[in-house]
Amino acid sequence: MQAYGRWIELAPEQPEAWLARGRVQRAAGREEAAMADFQAAAARGADISALQPPSVATLLSANPEASAVQGYRWGVRAGIDWTGFNNGRAAWRDADVGIRRYFTRGSLGLEVLHADHFDTTDRAIALDAYAPLWERAYTNLRYQHGPSSGILPQRAWRMEVFQGVGSGWELSASVDQLRFSDSIEFYGIGVGRYVGNWYGRYKLQHVPGVGSGSWSHRLQLRHYYRGNADDYWQASVSSGRSTDLDRFGTVVRDSNAALGLSWTRYPHPQWGFRLGIGYADDADGVIEQRASAALYHRW
Repeated sequence: MQAYGRWIELAPEQPEAWLARGRVQRAAGREEAAMADFQAAAARGADISALQPPSVATLLSANPEASAVQGYRWGVRAGIDWTGFNNGRAAWRDADVGIRRYFTRGSLGLEVLHADHFDTTDRAIALDAYAPLWERAYTNLRYQHGPSSGILPQRAWRMEVFQGVGSGWELSASVDQLRFSDSIEFYGIGVGRYVGNWYGRYKLQHVPGVGSGSWSHRLQLRHYYRGNADDYWQASVSSGRSTDLDRFGTVVRDSNAALGLSWTRYPHPQWGFRLGIGYADDADGVIEQRASAALYHRW
């Protein structure tokens, strides 16, 4: 922002300078200042008709897969996960296929999940939506329907609200419920921060229960290493119960620590992939190793 401000000082009649600073203002959540810069560019001959209104997609920091990329309205994801154990327990194998419709402000996804745990196979379907609320705020709403009994929850739902504050900060609050024979609920609060091409987030999650219940801590760090919204690597460190509540809703455990690393890359504008590895050391002595892969296509 300072660099483009200096450009404006040196060449105040160049509309490109005002457009450049306006885009940075918008990315920082300063919409009024951005519009002032865009209007200044228009007064100097720039065509600003192609500039879209502020889109909630620019704020979807928690889940980049739910963000629209300009020019694409549909996306498909196919993923597999493998979890191995150290005590002779059979490995877990999970798979999912989803299609997502992107809108100017938000997105809606339909997912089919397949889980193979403890020699038992279950399937579930889910709707996952991101929608705007008010200025610099959006929500994630998810509903999942599974088998009447088995390893996947019969029903699962989530509501999480995100609010941008200040310059590059984002606060969130969430509630999840998994319905097996009994219900399990998770309550969480989080804080995220953008610094350049880096994004970090901390989330504290509480599971009510006997006594004070149980708590988990999760820290994730993401780096958009090519300076775009598609290519990034992400690291996560977590501890406590429900260390990583994944889309299958099956991870409810006591764990000392868990680590994860993933890499997302789009070698072609319409085709991308993600590779991931993970490790967890549970309190009962079970050690888990995890590997995952996903393929993306959009049009």
